[in-house]
Amino acid sequence: MAVYNLYSKRKKRQSDEQIDVYRYDSIPQELRVQIIHIWRDTLGSIDDSELSGRHRYIGSIDPIVIHRANCYGAICDVLCREYGVFQLVAPRNPLGPRNPFDQLASFIMVSTDVDKILDVIKMSFNQIESSLGQSNAAYYLTPKMNAAEAIQELNFRFREHSVGYQYDAGQIVRLDAEYIHSEITRPVINLLSGMNFSGTLDEFLQAHEHYRKNKYKECLNDCLKSFESCLKTICGLHKWRFDKNSPAKVLLNVVRQNNLIPSYLDCHYTSLWSVLESGVPTLRSKEGAHGQGQEIKTVPDYFAAYALHLTAASLLFFVKAHQNFDK
Repeated sequence: MAVYNLYSKRKKRQSDEQIDVYRYDSIPQELRVQIIHIWRDTLGSIDDSELSGRHRYIGSIDPIVIHRANCYGAICDVLCREYGVFQLVAPRNPLGPRNPFDQLASFIMVSTDVDKILDVIKMSFNQIESSLGQSNAAYYLTPKMNAAEAIQELNFRFREHSVGYQYDAGQIVRLDAEYIHSEITRPVINLLSGMNFSGTLDEFLQAHEHYRKNKYKECLNDCLKSFESCLKTICGLHKWRFDKNSPAKVLLNVVRQNNLIPSYLDCHYTSLWSVLESGVPTLRSKEGAHGQGQEIKTVPDYFAAYALHLTAASLLFFVKAHQNFDK
């Protein structure tokens, strides 16, 4: 639909490039403007005259404008409640109508809080996916691009500006290494999305959300939850007996005893079992789950990153093994 020539050429030039150095503590102004352009090409834009009813109908508001205002208004309402404010920014015209598009556009342009900007991006693209999936989207929104194209451009713009985030499965995911994300994290998200592992995926994405917001203890906890959920799901699907309250170490023994990995390959996976048994469960147990006593413990960011990467690789390994178990 709407893939512009200049954007396409720049995308092609970068398609084979590897970007491993990212920024996380700032969002360039150019990127903010480009995101607003994506909003305009999907949900549309609103000006004050349209919202007051003076634009197309005398004394009434165009239903198309109402629909667009509802899309942006839903985002504004959630964010205002979350941040404990009545409005994201002061309106340009205090006596005029409350324009939710202006609210979001102004907020994303002036905010210095990266987490809040990412919240806006996440919620706006959630709304794009939801709204453009409705049957009446073409009439009310007249989009110039579909949701998939919008997400594709957003992720391209993140890479273009070396901003270390990506929109995946409705979440803003922090990228620490492009190779790990493309070869492990992304395949895990795709794999879990189409199977019986919704709980595992939700906890895995929540771990990423905590990591993005520097909540590293919470990140470790959700890494373990997703890992345990994956093992429990596999055991349940194969009707292997297990205690629902069993920790990861016990669950690992259950899947091993039931030959999830072919016995003739067991020797090749001795080191793998060792890593898994002493990896994510141990990281979480020692650093994230227990009382910290008098000394306040902090979890380093690289520690949490390791847990995320190890969790992703472990989930990919076990789900693939599950898929091939009866073959």
